[in-house]
Amino acid sequence: MLVLYATTMGRSEQLAEEASAFIRQNYSGVYNPIVEPLNKFELEDLAELPSELKNVFIFISTCQDGTPPEMAQSFYDQTRESSVDHRFGKYFLQDRNVHVIGLGGKAYSVKFFCTPAKNM
Repeated sequence: MLVLYATTMGRSEQLAEEASAFIRQNYSGVYNPIVEPLNKFELEDLAELPSELKNVFIFISTCQDGTPPEMAQSFYDQTRESSVDHRFGKYFLQDRNVHVIGLGGKAYSVKFFCTPAKNM
């Protein structure tokens, strides 16, 4: 299991670590989560992960005006462009279980709340 995070203030990283600790404690022997920052990965890296990392969780924060954190910008852009990128086909991640968890605050309007997660 791979747990990725993208954050500005640290909350997504904190939740990624807490979720991983919970999984280790309650599912030891089944899952051994690896926690990494999202900026260490390109979208195409997900398809090349070993089978024991087929479950991928992405915790991503929301910044002003519904933008992703700076550390997620490249990955975010790749997900948005993947439908027209020749490297990615319709079944590009068919062997992966990718879960995106968006974080946002009450200060964001409905228009911008968790926009990066929704758009991924």
